Amino acid sequence: MSKHIIQYRMPFVHEVHIGIEADSEEEALRIAREQLESGQEIPVSNSLYPVLRDTLREAENATPRYTVLEHIEAPYWPKPDDSVEAIQRRHFANLASRLLVQAFEGKRQGEFDRKLIEQARLAALPTIGSPAGQTTAMINRIAVIIEGDVIQAVIADRPQAVRVATVEYSPDGFDASELRWITQGNGHRAQALVTEHFVEAAAICLDEVFDPS
Repeated sequence: MSKHIIQYRMPFVHEVHIGIEADSEEEALRIAREQLESGQEIPVSNSLYPVLRDTLREAENATPRYTVLEHIEAPYWPKPDDSVEAIQRRHFANLASRLLVQAFEGKRQGEFDRKLIEQARLAALPTIGSPAGQTTAMINRIAVIIEGDVIQAVIADRPQAVRVATVEYSPDGFDASELRWITQGNGHRAQALVTEHFVEAAAICLDEVFDPS
């Protein structure tokens, strides 16, 4: 199998409504053009020209266009574009906010939920920049707890952001209906027992598990 980067393009309409006080409609339109075509983003909290609507929607009767941009020979996909990282940062910022709200709601019952606060801190890390201006790496550390050759638990910094499954080939004692066909790197298919594991918040110190280097 080979790797291909496919571009999906759909025409969109960006609609913005701003409030402008002016002596006439013509004057209001002139100010709007100056503001919107200046190349500077109008802050949502702008009190002089308040933004009342800002939407992005598909154009009417638009049809998607698919284009093969590139064939990848390397074994790994290229680094995602900054636009993807921006979406990820928003996701983790929203997650951190929700966890903090949940933690502080627990204060009403007597004390903060410190586990939720720690999860909120870990979720917030990818959204902040380092002193050099680079975004903190979005590392989600995962540890598999094994005892007696049996997986006892799977833990992670951000359990909400990961799914973990074990794939066991040639398992003994299982009916074929319980197995799945898994496509291999060479294109061949093999049957395996797939077990998805529940991922929970770390109850042990992962800083002592992972080498900081």
